[in-house]
This record gives sequence, structure tokens and C-alpha cells, in this order.
Amino acid sequence: MLENRILRALAPGELARLRPRLVPVELRQHEILYAMGAPMTHVYFPQSGLVSLLNINEAGDAIEAGIVSAEGVVGGVTLLDADRSISQVVVQISGRALKLPTPSFLESCKAIPRLKRLVNRHIQVLLFQAQQNAACHALHTVEGRLCRRMLQAQDITQSSVLALTQELLSYMLGAQRTSVSTIARTLQDAGFIRYRRGRIEILDKRGLEAAACECYSLVKQEIDAHLPQTVTKRLDRGPARPPRQVLSAKSS
Repeated sequence: MLENRILRALAPGELARLRPRLVPVELRQHEILYAMGAPMTHVYFPQSGLVSLLNINEAGDAIEAGIVSAEGVVGGVTLLDADRSISQVVVQISGRALKLPTPSFLESCKAIPRLKRLVNRHIQVLLFQAQQNAACHALHTVEGRLCRRMLQAQDITQSSVLALTQELLSYMLGAQRTSVSTIARTLQDAGFIRYRRGRIEILDKRGLEAAACECYSLVKQEIDAHLPQTVTKRLDRGPARPPRQVLSAKSS
């Protein structure tokens, strides 16, 4: 069964042309799909799990620029003649994917215009994520960002139990591990989560939604506007854009 939103949006005949080239693979937590500056030899359509796009400075500090899960494609930027990764692409939550060599992906995009349009739309979603994350890091509290990330992870995994370590969360949030640990304990005291090392259980989703920054809903709206849940004949009309909201600041 296909879980990837891009592949599900293809017509049956289009998918039949692409399917023989797709190879099922496991995505293992901490696995590096591309190192920064490395060639993107394969493209991945996640079926489950969570992949992070990390920017790493010379000191080795990392911050997350975007995420990809079953709504999109990892390596789709090769469609824009990008041959090397500008991010370190790491599996944060284990899952499954369908992969194919980059040359086969590019040939398929030429042969299947709908696939090319969907991949371009996902690239736009990633650009939106990067812009939103930059504003979020500047304007929103670490607590609000942590609640957002946990909600996103729950949506992706469809599970209230999340395998997220302090290290992974610090990358996602651009925060120190000690800050992540302190805020997680605060959320636990509030009854929103149960927190153990490397494991978070969500107990009160509504409480987390109330504490999360609005970026959670904004990114979700952008994905739904650009990437249909199922096959559609309306791609040529452009995405159904949601009304944009003003990103508000929250005190630290």
C-alpha cells in the first residue's frame, strides 16, 4: 500500500510506469542519507518515518532547516540541476521509503509531467518550511517550538509514543540539550507528556496544541494546499492556498 502523498496523487497509469523503478528500503534512525556536499545519487519517497535537513556550521553545531515525511520526496531538488546536497540529511524517526537512482528519477519526471509538478510543489513546501523555521527561531519560545515538533512527529508516526532523544530535539530546535530537558520536564509536570530518556509519550494533545507556536498549523496548511491527498485532475490550476497569517512574536 502506498503511503507517500506524491505517489498516491499519480494516476494509475503514471504510477504503473514509475513503480518498476522503485525499490523498497528501510530508513533507520540516525542513518545519513546525504552528507553535506555529497552527491545525491538516489531519491527517496518516504512511506513512513521522519527525515531532517540539517545545516551544520564549521564548529559542528546543527540546526534543522526542514523535514520530509510521507508527504514528500528526499532529493527532489535534483530536478533543479542540484547534484550535491546543501544539507546533512538524516533519518530522525525510523520508517520505510521507496528509492530510485537519480537518473531514473529525472527521466521519470520528464516522462510523467504530473510527477514533475508534484515534486516542484514539494520543493516550494520545503522553501516555506525554511523561511518559517527562520522566523520561528527568532520569534518563538523554545517551549512553543518543542510542542510543535512533538505534534508534527505524532502526526507523522500516528503514535503517541515518540522515539526522540535530547540530541535529535536539540538539532530540531536549535537549542541546548539542557534547555530541551528542562522544558520537557515542565511539560511533564503540566501533564502534557511523559518524558524518559529517548522516549516521549504524549498524554494531552490539546494541551500541546495550545502551547505550540502557530507554525504547526501554518506548515500543515501549506502542505495540504500544495500536495493533494489523492489523485486529482486539478494540478494545472495551481495550489489551493490557505489565507496567510501573520507570524506573531511570543516572549521568551
